[in-house]
Amino acid sequence: MKDSQDLNRLSRLTSILTFLQTKSMVTSTELSEKFDVSKRTIYRDVKSLIDSGVPIYTEEGKGYKLMEGYNLPPVMFTEEEAAALITAEKIIARNKDKSLIEAHSKALDKIKAVLRYNQKDRSQLLSNRIASVTNFRNHTTSDSLLNIQSAITKSRCIQLHYNSLIKNEVTVRVIEPLAIYHTKENWVVIAWCRLREEFREFRLDRINKIIFLDSSFDQRDFDLKNYFEYMKTRSWNTPDIGLSHSDSRFAIINQKANKMSKTKLDEFHVVGVYTKTCNRDQQAAKDIPELWQKFMREDTGQKVLNRLSDDIICAYLEYEGDHMEPYTCLVGYKVPDLKNIPNGMKGITVPSSDYKKYLAKGDLTGKALWEVWTEIWKADIDRTFQVDFELYGNKAYPIENGEADVFIGVK
Repeated sequence: MKDSQDLNRLSRLTSILTFLQTKSMVTSTELSEKFDVSKRTIYRDVKSLIDSGVPIYTEEGKGYKLMEGYNLPPVMFTEEEAAALITAEKIIARNKDKSLIEAHSKALDKIKAVLRYNQKDRSQLLSNRIASVTNFRNHTTSDSLLNIQSAITKSRCIQLHYNSLIKNEVTVRVIEPLAIYHTKENWVVIAWCRLREEFREFRLDRINKIIFLDSSFDQRDFDLKNYFEYMKTRSWNTPDIGLSHSDSRFAIINQKANKMSKTKLDEFHVVGVYTKTCNRDQQAAKDIPELWQKFMREDTGQKVLNRLSDDIICAYLEYEGDHMEPYTCLVGYKVPDLKNIPNGMKGITVPSSDYKKYLAKGDLTGKALWEVWTEIWKADIDRTFQVDFELYGNKAYPIENGEADVFIGVK
């Protein structure tokens, strides 16, 4: 029994020493939780390591650290540990970031070099019998993950040339990268955007270029867990759509919230600026933001003098078929009649009809509306394809975290 206890303690001492090499500072709490022993046992174990000549330093109130430059001899892996490494290799090889794949492959070559001969044979056999069907064609979409990680750890500001998913145009942003996470399809960096002066998320596959800047930043006491909790309260709003549309973890929540109510609306009139567009090839993703810019640039509200309120209507009409065929988009205001239409604008009548009402909540410049419209396109509803519209009232502001009603004409 004593031999078994001694063996367990020896194994734990070796593991503690290995763990100390993985971090610059380790607390007694971390060690006791990791090895499922009391803090008192950890104190004794660390003292034993120090007495044996291991250069461990204690910083009062902080924890333990190894003297810089001290390393263990080459580590010998168990067969189970080698199997875990081979499995991770197969998964990471299907990752879509080229820089991660190459760095991990080089690191694994070094690890394999310390395996015993019989372990090498078994690991090779296992490698030939494991496959990951995700991204089976080894398609890479980004090559910047390691640069982003480096900027995070060094607190370096970086400049992104970023292809915005919403506006489909390249913008230049200076960001303070704080964390990264992975969806089923993409890596996403969470950062403080100096242009917007708030947190933003950027998909790595949309980054065209990264430039390291000389300026540094503080970490803003950033905590990833708290950030995720905070974003849940905002329905995961991000103008740069950190998650792919098909991968939104909040899609089910939105579907439950949008148990559509059917309502009868009376006829009303709208006057505003307009454009002809189509959802094919993301044409609408370019045309509609440009229409909104025109709406604000030309001060439409001052030109529509007989508007009934400050509520803004974004209407979709003149469909040439279903939602994939050309249609007209108009942004404007409700008016009592169509007698006075300013030059360059268009007046429409929204017919009295049955409508199904959806709620878009969150970033109304992007993700919130996209998820609602995606749900509508997939829904089994009998649409009229006469006029659909979005209503932006008092609750729509601030626009980055507002609410808008979406009305779909139904038979």
